[in-house]
Amino acid sequence: RGIKKSNGERSLVAIKTLKRIIGPTPTQPRNNFQSWKQVSISDALLTNEILVMRKIVENVSPHPNVIDLYDVYEDQNGVHLVLEHCSGGELFDRIVARDQSYSEREAAAVVRQIAKGLDALHRAHIVHRDLKPENCLFLNEKDDSNLKIMDFGLSSVEEFTDPVVGLLGSIDYVSPEALLQGRISSKSDMWSLGVILYILLSGHPPFIAQSNQQKQQMIMAGDFSFYEKTWKNITSSARQLITDLLQVDPDKRPSAQDVLSHPWVICDSAKVEQMDPEIVTRLQRFNARRRLRAAAIASVWSSRVFLRTKKLKSLLGSHDLKEEEIDNLRNQFKNLCAKGDSATLSEFEELLKAMNMSSLIPLAPRIFDLFDDNRDGTIDMREILCGFSSLRNSKGDDALLLCFQMYDTDRSGCITKEEVASLLRALPDDCLPENITDPGKL
Repeated sequence: RGIKKSNGERSLVAIKTLKRIIGPTPTQPRNNFQSWKQVSISDALLTNEILVMRKIVENVSPHPNVIDLYDVYEDQNGVHLVLEHCSGGELFDRIVARDQSYSEREAAAVVRQIAKGLDALHRAHIVHRDLKPENCLFLNEKDDSNLKIMDFGLSSVEEFTDPVVGLLGSIDYVSPEALLQGRISSKSDMWSLGVILYILLSGHPPFIAQSNQQKQQMIMAGDFSFYEKTWKNITSSARQLITDLLQVDPDKRPSAQDVLSHPWVICDSAKVEQMDPEIVTRLQRFNARRRLRAAAIASVWSSRVFLRTKKLKSLLGSHDLKEEEIDNLRNQFKNLCAKGDSATLSEFEELLKAMNMSSLIPLAPRIFDLFDDNRDGTIDMREILCGFSSLRNSKGDDALLLCFQMYDTDRSGCITKEEVASLLRALPDDCLPENITDPGKL
């Protein structure tokens, strides 16, 4: 947040910083492909977002449904965009906060605002490419607040599209042509709008699968259904609009202008009666999962747990724990540690001996010091497990299983609220909402 002065008046603004990732200079050997790849993506996204926002300022702003850019500053850390401050919250957060008072007409009003923003962007030859609920914010907390489209990091302008930008995007909302790396157009945004509308009226996404690969196949085939139990009371006009928007052939999808003149969107046919409470409940669950996923990703990158894991990996070099070794460590911890949920330095050394990991014993005080943040002479064993587990560099299903097992401490095959609370307690306090682990809060 920052303060903008206009005609002597002060107002809140939002500041988005696009950080530069400093990589090797051309005189250094290119022996680390990952770092070069990271730098190229960072530079492409930074250049791309600045270009798109400039285009919006020149051809779109001010617009009630597109976020405003006030100014741009640059320093050694990166580029800082001074943006309109939106305090009304994300799209789905606002809807689920209304509890059960939600109707088709309110969903139509949301679609109408998004379509107005898209129409203005598309007229300026800007394709958003990453349209999703998280990128739609209400300007303020008033009931009649404008809904603003934001976050143009993956957007494209007809005259400029870096190839690397086309590789990114949110899988649930991405169009078939984007998955196939085909031609991206304004109709790609209309597909995303169709997905959002489907969720607004059913409480779940149109494409649900056990893996991302299966989901991609469903998206590319346009394989979705209107389940009778969920959709029987939804207006046929709304279902037809979704069918039109989720056409695999982009040329068959309506434009934003077409959507704005659709009978359901202009509320000629949208029902005013409250929707089935079960739909609202599903939407609340979907929103909770979405927010948990976002919070999990954020905590991995921002918490000190991640930093400690990096330090531990550097300290221990190439030592690679097998899955059975991790299980052994967990079991020995229960047997040897008096408190049961934390270990002293001497107990940790005994653990290493019991696991036949004598080579690590000389490093035990240093490892212990990394995790003993509050200097109370004990460490949370789960943090040590996280650090050891990361050394495996596991991928795909193996990584997912390992992550699941970190929560599922009793190996029941289910993650309980108590187990989630236990893991949350191991995180730094500044990563968590206040009192989140208190009874009834979780």
